[in-house]
Amino acid sequence: MTDMRMRALVDRRAMALRDLEETSLQVSQGEIDADTADELLGRFRRDVARVEREIEELDEDLDEVQPPDTASKSGRSSKRALAGVLGLVVLLAAAGVVMMTELDDRAPGGFVTNADEDIPPAGRDLADVTMEEMEEVVAANPQITDMRLALADRYFMAGDDRSALDHYMVVLEQRDEPEAMTRVASILAGQGEVELAEELANLALREDPDSVEARYVLASVQIALGQASVAVETLAPLLARTDLSPADARTVDEIAEQAEQAAG
Repeated sequence: MTDMRMRALVDRRAMALRDLEETSLQVSQGEIDADTADELLGRFRRDVARVEREIEELDEDLDEVQPPDTASKSGRSSKRALAGVLGLVVLLAAAGVVMMTELDDRAPGGFVTNADEDIPPAGRDLADVTMEEMEEVVAANPQITDMRLALADRYFMAGDDRSALDHYMVVLEQRDEPEAMTRVASILAGQGEVELAEELANLALREDPDSVEARYVLASVQIALGQASVAVETLAPLLARTDLSPADARTVDEIAEQAEQAAG
């Protein structure tokens, strides 16, 4: 019964966020007058806030009834680990240790995901929405994480790591998003913070064991850490798959070759 209620709440939240996102886009494109926009946006924001409160209350109820040795303990542990890693990233950025570079400055094949692929839209077709419009929408509505994630992906693919990192970090403050974890890991690895990158890539893979990108980013980091034989094992499930996209297959083969050469 509780699981059904949680699924219903998650569906309600997704619908409310979609309504908020679509209305915000219409406002930014001048399709809705100011008075109507204020009324609609206010209603959708209240809907999102209401559902978020209900989800939080249900989470607290679940924590109270769950025995300490269940999966919820593992989930809380992962959240604490993620919070710790992100806290270190913030400190390093503030101290100037993590400096963002442009795509051309990254080492060839070094921690760059498939930048030649089109970015899939998140939640709806965003192909005709400019980055400036997306910035305006997420600034006015911080809870629209799908659009923020799509915007971060655009910056990442364009090589603007600084802007990408800013948005990925906001996404991760709001939800445990494995794609964002993987991309931040890739950025950190490119800056030489390979230990942090390894921890974040592992967390991403724990959240989504089927993630192709998280697995090959982790393998790349392991090679950088001198763990080539471990990287070969990490890549084994991907090398056995026949359903990878051509770009993913190329990337996996390249990393596997690097790992085998480094392992001797």
